[in-house]
Amino acid sequence: MDLGEKVAKAILEVGAFQVDTKNKFEWSSAGSRMPVYTDIRLLFGNPKSSKLILESFLEVMSEKKMEWDIIAGTATAGISPARDLAFKTESDFFYVRNRPKAHGLNKMIECMNPEHIERRKVILIEDTISTGNSLISAVKEIRDRDVGGICTDCLAIFDYRFRESKTSFEYLNPTCEINSLVTYDTLVDVAKKTGYIDSKQVEVLESWHASYS
Repeated sequence: MDLGEKVAKAILEVGAFQVDTKNKFEWSSAGSRMPVYTDIRLLFGNPKSSKLILESFLEVMSEKKMEWDIIAGTATAGISPARDLAFKTESDFFYVRNRPKAHGLNKMIECMNPEHIERRKVILIEDTISTGNSLISAVKEIRDRDVGGICTDCLAIFDYRFRESKTSFEYLNPTCEINSLVTYDTLVDVAKKTGYIDSKQVEVLESWHASYS
């Protein structure tokens, strides 16, 4: 079993992959109702799956020969895996808010002062990529002239591989390499093989995904 299949199996075991082809789910990122919802946060309430994600990220980082000074997470679901990874690698850590704090210092970055990020290499952690907007916003914030971080590598747990996200990432300059542990196609394939979803659901899900990819 390869890495993607292992992570897919863990997602299914904690019930994070939800399918409802009739009523569907409201997605804030896409602004419409979808037949699936993947709650990756459920992985981090379980020590076994949390460890798997940590070890999987470390494996990818080693294979890709990534260099870093800081591990960062996107708010809020990227915080937990990023913090685990930073602790394991004894790296500095911060997270990027999706909007400035409405009080105090109105910060976008928490846990580190921007002057300690400047000219340092940052690996950014995201839980799920759908449109890619939250990840791109976080990368831009890290690279902002008032922060000055270097972010050319991002790690995600799950990636829907939508056409919109692929196109959006192409406009990042400099580019940011996205490495995802498991993709939508792999997750659906494992769900089908294990009987997590039936043939009718598979047909709906494949047709739905094709319209976005």
